[in-house]
Amino acid sequence: MAEARTKAENSFWTTIEKFFTDLTTLDVVTLTGKINLTVANVSNFEDILENLKTTAVSEVKVLAVSHHQIDSDAVMFVKGDLDQVNEKPLLAMHQETVKAAQEMRNKVVEMVANAITGIIK
Repeated sequence: MAEARTKAENSFWTTIEKFFTDLTTLDVVTLTGKINLTVANVSNFEDILENLKTTAVSEVKVLAVSHHQIDSDAVMFVKGDLDQVNEKPLLAMHQETVKAAQEMRNKVVEMVANAITGIIK
C-alpha cells in the first residue's frame, strides 16, 4: 500500500513539474511542404506525430520557429528567402499563432496564481 502511494505521489509531482516547465516556455514551429500520411485515428495528435516520424513520406521545410520563455527571452527564426506570395501569409499566421498562444499562456498563469492564492488564504 505504501509503495502504491509513493508511486502515485511521484507521478503527481512529476506531472506538476512538467506542467510548470511547459508553462514557462512557448514554442511554435511552422512547416511547409508536402506530407503523405495515412492515420487511423485523426483525433489523437500524439499518434499523428508518431506516424509522421515513422511512416510519412514528406518534403517538409521549416518556415518559422519561435521560442519564448516566461521571462521574455525569445529566439525567432524565419526562412531567409521568404516567398512573398505563398509564404508571407504563412508567416503572418505563425505570428498570430504565437500571439494567441502567449495570451492563452498568460491566462493559464493567472488562473494558477489565483488558485494558489486561494489555497494560501
